[in-house]
Amino acid sequence: MKIGNVMNAGNKNRGRADGFLIDSFSRSFSIKDVDNRSVMKMVIEELHKKDETIVEMKEQFKSCYSSLKSKAKDLKQDSDKAQISLNL
Repeated sequence: MKIGNVMNAGNKNRGRADGFLIDSFSRSFSIKDVDNRSVMKMVIEELHKKDETIVEMKEQFKSCYSSLKSKAKDLKQDSDKAQISLNL
């Protein structure tokens, strides 16, 4: 059974944090509390309290940044062209 885009799957009496689907991740920037802080900001603040080195994590993903700027359709076309040229 697939859980939908939820951050807290529970029942009326007890909440149970099961997590959320990755496509829901982008919404964490737009969901705000009464002080106008996003859910993502609250999560990062809590992580930083537990481990101040969390801010260094970005460095581990530098090689991913260029791929984030690419469209999946363009990457697929490039991959298909490479595959064709390798088969020749």
